[in-house]
Amino acid sequence: MYFQLVNRKKRCLTLDLKQAAGVSAFMRLVATADVILEGFRPGVGDKLGIGCQAVCAINPRIVYCAIIGYEAVNFSVLRHD
Repeated sequence: MYFQLVNRKKRCLTLDLKQAAGVSAFMRLVATADVILEGFRPGVGDKLGIGCQAVCAINPRIVYCAIIGYEAVNFSVLRHD
């Protein structure tokens, strides 16, 4: 019941961003979005083609927020995806 209360009138969507069709669908959504919130490791969004520069090229007014859940000291030791 909590999930239903918190997410009322929201829609969910799953995209495979490793496939061209998933990236294409994501970019179509970006065109009308206000905010992008992502939690990838540093550089993964760019590697997938959905990084800040790619998103801002389609929608320059978008707010792009990248949340990193690791200490930003040595990214080479991160092993999560």
